[in-house]
Amino acid sequence: MLSKLINKINFKSFSINTIIYVLAVVLANLGIGCFYVCRLGTDPISVLIDGLHLTFGLSYGTISTIFNTLWAVLIILFLRDKFGIGTFLTVLIGGPLIDVFTNFLFATFPPESTHLVIRIILLIIGEITFAIGTGLTIAVNLGIGCWSFLPLWLEKVTPLSLDKTQMITDAITFVIGWLLGGVVGIGTILGVLATGPIIGFVLKVTAPMFEKIGPNYK
Repeated sequence: MLSKLINKINFKSFSINTIIYVLAVVLANLGIGCFYVCRLGTDPISVLIDGLHLTFGLSYGTISTIFNTLWAVLIILFLRDKFGIGTFLTVLIGGPLIDVFTNFLFATFPPESTHLVIRIILLIIGEITFAIGTGLTIAVNLGIGCWSFLPLWLEKVTPLSLDKTQMITDAITFVIGWLLGGVVGIGTILGVLATGPIIGFVLKVTAPMFEKIGPNYK
């Protein structure tokens, strides 16, 4: 069975899309790191991670790895056609990347001594890179990023579009994270309002590029 699967792979397209996926995961986690260091409120998912970090005393990356693993199991159970090497890569490198970026950014831009303008710039960079990275993990079709499970599942079982289900997911994670003590601010509002539309835009504008790259499987 494994040999049949290997024979179906378009190795050129698969390799290009795998590289894009890894870069997308790096972008998304860079965005999360920027959200944390600006201290102006994090994106909704990071509010939840921050709340759990404060509650259990584990690192951001460790909390993220635990959640990525749980989401991966749900993807296998309810969105099996969306599971792929990309999902596995998210579980493998997502959490460690968050710890790498947060450690570097906190050392480079200490919140207590960094000018507000710089922190606002970090906030904007964080939102853009997080949303673009998340959108690309969906677009390459190598298996969704773990945090994309809930909006994609809601899109499947409701008449709502992906940008709307993303906004709903962001609102739910924000509320839970806030109740657990996660940092909330203008960055959180920006994340709720902007992440879904940016993801929708990324999917639209990158569609021709991925058509040219070709499918991952024959």
